Amino acid sequence: MPLDGANATALGLLDGPCTHAEEAVVRMPGDLAVFYTDGITDARSPDGELFGADRLDEILRALPEPVTPASAVEAVARAVREFAGAGPLSDDQTLLALGRRA
Repeated sequence: MPLDGANATALGLLDGPCTHAEEAVVRMPGDLAVFYTDGITDARSPDGELFGADRLDEILRALPEPVTPASAVEAVARAVREFAGAGPLSDDQTLLALGRRA
């Protein structure tokens, strides 16, 4: 489930104070939260196609059980590498996955 209501200016991007949206989500045992920079979804294939949020969602939904933070990060990182090919990265790529044990 995307946290669309939490879209805001990235932390540390501005020198002065800014207002941030706050969202509360109750995570249940077995839930996984994945945070990523736009370098993941904006990764481009050799022919210029964007990786995109829909592709990221598909990869995360297809993970075999039991899903762990490590397996989620590895699956997404591998998929982005395969999608983008051997060329240089056009942006930073950061993934953070947090799980709640059952």
